[in-house]
Amino acid sequence: MKKIAAKRIIVFGLLMCFLMPSYIFSQSFFEEISIPDTTEIKCLAHNSNGDVFIGVWDDKSYYGGILRKLKGETSWMSVCNEFPNLLPLSIDIASNGVIYVGSSNADYYCIKSENNGDSWEIITLPGTNNIVAIETVGVDSLIFGRNPAEPIVVHSTDNGMTWACDTVTMITNNYITDFEVFEGELYASMYCISQDHGGIYKSVDFGNSWEFDGLLDHQVFSMAFNSKGDLFTGDFGACSVPSNLCGIYYKKNGEEVYEHIIETMTVRDIVITKQDYVFFSTDFWVYGTSNYGQTIDTIFDPLGLYMEHLSIDPDGYMWGANGIRLIKSLEPVSFNGVGIEENNIERHLLVYPNPATESVSVHLVNVGDDCCIIVCDLYGEVCHHIDAPCSNIYHFDISSFPMGIYFIHVLDGNYTSPLITKFLKL
Repeated sequence: MKKIAAKRIIVFGLLMCFLMPSYIFSQSFFEEISIPDTTEIKCLAHNSNGDVFIGVWDDKSYYGGILRKLKGETSWMSVCNEFPNLLPLSIDIASNGVIYVGSSNADYYCIKSENNGDSWEIITLPGTNNIVAIETVGVDSLIFGRNPAEPIVVHSTDNGMTWACDTVTMITNNYITDFEVFEGELYASMYCISQDHGGIYKSVDFGNSWEFDGLLDHQVFSMAFNSKGDLFTGDFGACSVPSNLCGIYYKKNGEEVYEHIIETMTVRDIVITKQDYVFFSTDFWVYGTSNYGQTIDTIFDPLGLYMEHLSIDPDGYMWGANGIRLIKSLEPVSFNGVGIEENNIERHLLVYPNPATESVSVHLVNVGDDCCIIVCDLYGEVCHHIDAPCSNIYHFDISSFPMGIYFIHVLDGNYTSPLITKFLKL
């Protein structure tokens, strides 16, 4: 009896030690990144080197510009001083590193930098009106969204040598909020302020012509594709659609119907990791799902409240901005080649969410087919076991597991050392 009692005390102590960090982790998912205290962030982007750029407005003088923080540095540099009162609204960085910024200043609606922000030049575009959305495809295709009464796009397929201007829809009271491209199909999301508007439009000729694709009367604020070509969209709200039909939708690659998978409102932005984990920000928490909304994970960190912009940097860290605050996840949310190295091959094991209540997902990278996954409790009892997973992502139900600490062991016949991690069941 004394041994049993002692064992229970030890287990309780271990559980409390794990609970405390896990509770702090769940409440401290992000860290705040210092920015000048007079700025309001309007847009956010990373280049392939991990440098971060933010478009800001000065909340006192209403002047604005572009701030750059190089990877590994702590201070910000203003890199667009040749264009006073820029008032940036959108930013995107092409695969070759060229930075494009759209603004609401009629003297220079769009500018670009080919040397990481050290110098800038004006892009002369047809038409007028603010540039509210930018999408770059490769190194030579560009599309800019403007917000007059009738949504207009300005596009080029020859690196800006020539431009075309096209109206997405003749229906007024819409404006473009986002672009996404997958395998030659270009999508534009619309925010609407009156009935029979809004939704998603599609172009198969890169903006020369458009057709309505779905989600009429939805105020669609953001979109993102996963690696399979499934398109996820997020509603800020709706005009005549019942509020319980607002939320996250997705259209499976090759299909035509948008399926409602998560009920929510005020979706501001969507980002998707390389492992197809979907994060979305709202006027409340940042949420996530790895299984098309079957389960929803909540990041209970006050720093994540009211995030308007999300981005994932090249190292897999998630960034967020809400106007006056810039944040970054304490740990990567996506694996990008950082992990255990053995025999010159990097292996990774990621479990999410953590803590969890209903299910967890195990993501394996560079793990052989002749492996097995074993889940054990604190006593070493096997709670779950699977041989030779057929995919690199495996989901399993833990709803019946008692609350406590569990260890995941991945045994790979190609290696002598297993991959081990732990999670907390609440």
